[in-house]
Amino acid sequence: MRNLLLALCLLCNPLMYAQTTLLYSDLVPSGVQLNMYVFSSGQPTAPPSDGTGQTWDLSNATFQQIGTMHFRPAAGTPFANLYANANHVFEQNVTVVGTQYMYLAIGPAGIEVVATDVPVNTNTYTNAKRVLAFPMAYGNTFSDDYVDNDGPANVSWSYTGEGTLLSSLGTMPGIAKVVSTEGDLVFWNKTPLYPVVLAASSSTPLVFADAATSIQDINQGRAVLAYPNPCTNALHVEGRPGATWRITDIQGRSLQSGNFTTLGTTVIDVSQLASGVHLFLSDADQGTRSVRFHKL
Repeated sequence: MRNLLLALCLLCNPLMYAQTTLLYSDLVPSGVQLNMYVFSSGQPTAPPSDGTGQTWDLSNATFQQIGTMHFRPAAGTPFANLYANANHVFEQNVTVVGTQYMYLAIGPAGIEVVATDVPVNTNTYTNAKRVLAFPMAYGNTFSDDYVDNDGPANVSWSYTGEGTLLSSLGTMPGIAKVVSTEGDLVFWNKTPLYPVVLAASSSTPLVFADAATSIQDINQGRAVLAYPNPCTNALHVEGRPGATWRITDIQGRSLQSGNFTTLGTTVIDVSQLASGVHLFLSDADQGTRSVRFHKL
């Protein structure tokens, strides 16, 4: 009886529920290509809430695309030879500025920054700055000493929130909120691993979303209605006869396709899909409409 009561207590404790833990294995070796946005309206004025099972609602915000970001291996980039210990890079292609690089050293222990704003306003870390530790679970905190152009410093990072982010870019479950003592906030997408929101204390917040999603379609209200999200074996989608649909992975690889034959809700069997984030796209004479969904 004592063991049964203990088990029931653990089940009733929200901190014991399955939560989003960030792992080295969440990284896609080939990289992830994303669209990059800034808030054009509706930017939150209050800090996002902490805790597990959160819903961060940015549905009223609109976004302006300013370029693209490729989170990928550093090999082959123009300045990789200058940073031999960096194996990954944030390659930011900003429409009005050009291409800038943030070189990273990523391994089983975490993600470390080697250099930022390369080549325009380069900040080189002679002692790399760790920004994420693996594994990183809700409630975890770590501290790191680093040295950059401004000299030696120390920073602590804490995983303070876990949940779902709602916005016109889609519904994004499995999001981890990680904050630093320097005033930085990062919303990390778990599968695959990439930052959804980067909000540094001294710069404009950046928002990232799948490159296959058109911000023009989203802001004009042309997103697909699909539910439940997350789903398990079936995805219910609103469509119109004659339209085609397809499901891709986060890299844009086609996984399933078909046609809408009736007006209204179509039930699509997604039981054979791997667990994780996928993109549902519908093509009709109005153009392509899309929505992200999470398969459990």
